Amino acid sequence: SFTEERSKLDFDQEELFKMAYFKEDHYALAKVAPKMFATDPILKIDHSFFNLPREEQIGLNLKRTARMLELSKEGKFPKVSMYNVGFIADYSGSISAVGLHYGMFETVIRYLGSDEQNEEYQPKIANLEIMGCYAQTEFGHGSDVSSLETTATFDKSTDTFIVNSPTVTSGKCWPGELGKTATHAVFHAQLVTNGKNCGVQTFICQIRDMDSHRPLKGIEVGDIGPKGGYQQKDNGYMYFRNFRVPRSALLSKYVRIDKDGNFSVNGEPKIAYASMMFIRIYLIHITSVYPTKGLLIATRYALSRKQFKTLDNGTKERRLIDYQAHQAALTPILAFVFAALFTKIKCVNMYDEVMVKVQKNSFTMMKEMHALASCLKAHFTDRTLEYLKIIRELCGGHGFSAYSGIPNLIEIAAPNVTLEGDNTVMYQQTAAQLIKACSKILQGVQLKRDNSYINDIAHFDEHKLKKFDPEDVEGLLSILKIHALYHISRVGKYLQLDQASFEDKWNRIYQADVVKIAHAHAVYMTAMHFVEGLKSVTVSANLKKHLECLCKIHLAHSIITYADGAILSGYAKPKHLMQIEELLYLKIEEIRPQLLNILESFGSLEDDSVMNSVIASTDGKTYEHLYSAAANNPLNSKDTLDGTRAYLKPLALKLTAKM
Repeated sequence: SFTEERSKLDFDQEELFKMAYFKEDHYALAKVAPKMFATDPILKIDHSFFNLPREEQIGLNLKRTARMLELSKEGKFPKVSMYNVGFIADYSGSISAVGLHYGMFETVIRYLGSDEQNEEYQPKIANLEIMGCYAQTEFGHGSDVSSLETTATFDKSTDTFIVNSPTVTSGKCWPGELGKTATHAVFHAQLVTNGKNCGVQTFICQIRDMDSHRPLKGIEVGDIGPKGGYQQKDNGYMYFRNFRVPRSALLSKYVRIDKDGNFSVNGEPKIAYASMMFIRIYLIHITSVYPTKGLLIATRYALSRKQFKTLDNGTKERRLIDYQAHQAALTPILAFVFAALFTKIKCVNMYDEVMVKVQKNSFTMMKEMHALASCLKAHFTDRTLEYLKIIRELCGGHGFSAYSGIPNLIEIAAPNVTLEGDNTVMYQQTAAQLIKACSKILQGVQLKRDNSYINDIAHFDEHKLKKFDPEDVEGLLSILKIHALYHISRVGKYLQLDQASFEDKWNRIYQADVVKIAHAHAVYMTAMHFVEGLKSVTVSANLKKHLECLCKIHLAHSIITYADGAILSGYAKPKHLMQIEELLYLKIEEIRPQLLNILESFGSLEDDSVMNSVIASTDGKTYEHLYSAAANNPLNSKDTLDGTRAYLKPLALKLTAKM
């Protein structure tokens, strides 16, 4: 059946591959990494990985990481860095053992450390002479960074900071690599000097002995235990007990403290924040990778799974892929993947532009970038987790098996809705900027670039959808625009007219509405970037046709799912939604013949060892692989479990004797 599907190919898959991996270094990595993971005996992974105890999973992860770095030094593998470590983890099918080392530890020092600190630490980071982690979150505080309780009190007499975790809630909790691996930590603490609290600042320190790897005196550190995912990662906890670090431990590119304890800001603090936005952009950048992999698993499974005799007068079973309801659940997820692709291209390019301006002390795009990155991080990670759960359900019971590879994808994606900022908090940060933008517009200021659509906030309710053509993408996009404007205007009026305190209005009375306006903004931004991206992309005619079809699917699905604001405002009517729903099913049917070919264009997913799913092998032998995995499950190495002999058999004898 796969051969028949592949014979329908009518576009250049390499062309789509290049578009998907639009950054040159990611394209190069996508070309070489899958083959390396498929052929190298250490890097290669299969479903037996899921049978291993947690400690062995962590150990194998470290072994494979060492092999990657070894091959990289030999020039046989791309250099591992903060820019590609997440993509490498995806190809490997597991969580990177050095993800936080490169993705956060290196990044923070690079952007917040002085030249001298970078000269000291970057070479050691690159060659793993030290292993680092990013210790910000505490037991009692996460997204609320300003309320972190760890203290670093400057002691002039010794020219050191005395670091303490003064309460049970102040212990660092959740940092990856902290539990058992890291020798050093970048950590955040309230800097106190000369009796004054100077706010949360960033420090670096050694936490373990370089020879014995034992915690240093004044450090209590360990692994936090089993989790709902990330079992291969040693997320940890840490308490400081009168732990002393030198004055030079303060990362000092933008802040300084002298020997007398005088604290000063050196340069523009906004630069530090702009630099750290990299992590949020990075999450946006990689988030669509997970549903893409899940979609290929689900599509291959749906092509081989037959269920119910609904063909040839009830004599022949129909494949899952040929049920409309199955396609209607699957295809909008693929459309979202491409909407996310065009949006992240815009975000990455915008971030690069922001950083060029920031280096010249121009911060004109900072707030817009922050607002966009915050809501898209939330929207993309929310949808990714939601869609992976749908994908799991589309594969029935077999999708619940770890051997399917889908539970692993869910475990990897699940923490992203919380890490680097809880999504509800992220939405509120965007909403705050949107409300401020409305106030500026009412004062006569016109917004530019992506947010220019909000300029119509005062008159949007005067518009009505006339001569509606469901095939017109601009008309569809306008519905999502009005949806966003309606909710922004509605909530803005609530906040302005209600006489309650701002704290009550924002946190108790209208918080759910506040979140909704940022979500509406994210939905519109994603759709708009898909539409605008298609106008500028240069691809062959057939591929362009398929992309346009997916764009209409995404617009139609977004309207049906979210756009109540367009109806409540009177802009669109229920009859329009009926037409849009008809369009959705027509376009789903149109793209159906190319589903497998589109997904197999993401070349990193074509090898079975990279997919690591017994229900999605390239040969289509789903049931043979399912049987083999079950039969070779280590639990089947003996006929009777020890617990059966020790507990059930004796109990049965006792109960029988009593009778």
